[in-house]
Amino acid sequence: MGEVDIKDSQRLAAQTILDSVRKKKDIFIISNETVDGIIGSTILLQSISDIIGNACVRCINPKTLLNKDGLKEVLEERHYYYIFLDFENKVLSSLETLLPDNRCLFINSETIVEVNNRIIEKNNSNFLKNSKSDKDIDNQDVTTTSKCVYDIVNEFDRNINLKIYLLLVAQVSKQGVKNDVDLFDLDKEIVTIASDLHLIQRQKGFTFVNKQNKSIVNALESNTSYFIRGLTWNRDKIIEGLKETKVKFVQENRIKSTNELDDDDYGIILDYLQKCIEDSRTKNRITGKTSKTIKSNLIQSWRNNYHLTFEEISSICSGIYSFSRVLESCIYAKKIGTAFSLALGDREESLAEISEFMKKEDETIKETGLRILSEKWRFYEDLTVVFVNGEGVFDNIVAPMFAIMLGKSGSYSDRMTCLRYIDMENEEVYKYIIVKGASCDINFIEFTENLKQMLEKIDPTYSGSLFLNHYFRAGLDILEILVPMKDLEVFLAKIKGLLNNARKS
Repeated sequence: MGEVDIKDSQRLAAQTILDSVRKKKDIFIISNETVDGIIGSTILLQSISDIIGNACVRCINPKTLLNKDGLKEVLEERHYYYIFLDFENKVLSSLETLLPDNRCLFINSETIVEVNNRIIEKNNSNFLKNSKSDKDIDNQDVTTTSKCVYDIVNEFDRNINLKIYLLLVAQVSKQGVKNDVDLFDLDKEIVTIASDLHLIQRQKGFTFVNKQNKSIVNALESNTSYFIRGLTWNRDKIIEGLKETKVKFVQENRIKSTNELDDDDYGIILDYLQKCIEDSRTKNRITGKTSKTIKSNLIQSWRNNYHLTFEEISSICSGIYSFSRVLESCIYAKKIGTAFSLALGDREESLAEISEFMKKEDETIKETGLRILSEKWRFYEDLTVVFVNGEGVFDNIVAPMFAIMLGKSGSYSDRMTCLRYIDMENEEVYKYIIVKGASCDINFIEFTENLKQMLEKIDPTYSGSLFLNHYFRAGLDILEILVPMKDLEVFLAKIKGLLNNARKS
């Protein structure tokens, strides 16, 4: 087939899908367990349905696909055409020789060095790659699988523009808390189209607040999306601090909501939050550059607060960022069906279900977080890393949520987080979660390679994907490691040195 222009490759992919629909063949969409994968699947499923095609969708963990028995189970369902969304190339490479010839399409978005976007013919499988160069990465450009899917279905679905706001939800799931870049600058075309169609508009508030009709005190107190140690979960300190700033946050004996404050109030609150963040970073010296970055993040959190015009202001799906967090919560809780329903537009049972879950989720994070931070032996920080001992406290749902909270927080995003707890699925092993903070400057690829080599020296079996799993979620690089209890002391001795040397390299 050879290399072709990206527009030609999109038309070719669209034609392939249309051919299956016209032949009345069924299409099986297999998505990774990511916000980007779910949104890309939603867009593709709806467009195929609109042209009277036959398609179904399922979310599958990459581990399942890498397991030959798991893949065999998927293929035994005997679908005609398979479309895989948002899986890494290493997953795709291991699958291609096992899949039906000429009846598979892979769509992903990866920040790897590749000169052109193209469809290439490789062992009779079509790989559609949408990749970015190093220059694009340096500019913090964000490419998503959903955008790639959107461009493909735009070839045959002219109503797809009405779903363009979903691309922003997918984008911020990949962008995470890199708020020093304006969302408009990241993809001017998408924001402009969505704005012109009156699907989105800027509103007062912060991207880390789930509901902009919350009082400013409640919003700061429950803020785990940009956690600030000493401020989050500390209502008395927040009220005292706001009073000291002289900001007008009370009106007729009622605390104002975030969308009732004026620009002058926000300017004062931004300065107050910056001081709280700098005070919380007790272990790291605050340089002029660091201070500027913190302020920039806060300003962009205010500027990037886009609201979906068709949603109620009180809905947790009303903001681009909060909608992304809702879908992340669905993934954590294995409520994949709820995530798809919300992405497709259902706002009744699905919204009520996930709202209740997120409420309990916040309560659990607060309860466990306060315990962890109050018991000094469980929480240790230095210039490079934050160590958390979650034994007897965390489960498989709360542990990654807490680690990610620290990784994108105002207080600890400049470091690595290393969290340990007992794996509920196998009590004979410890599970470690290592998160690269959103503003941490280590080379994570190099760190991961060094970690693999370290594990192989301890025990060659560590090289398998069962023991070391790397994935990207909420804009953060994350590693999960299973460590048998018999090897814990050796692992601890080596992992501390590896983490502390990471920044130096």
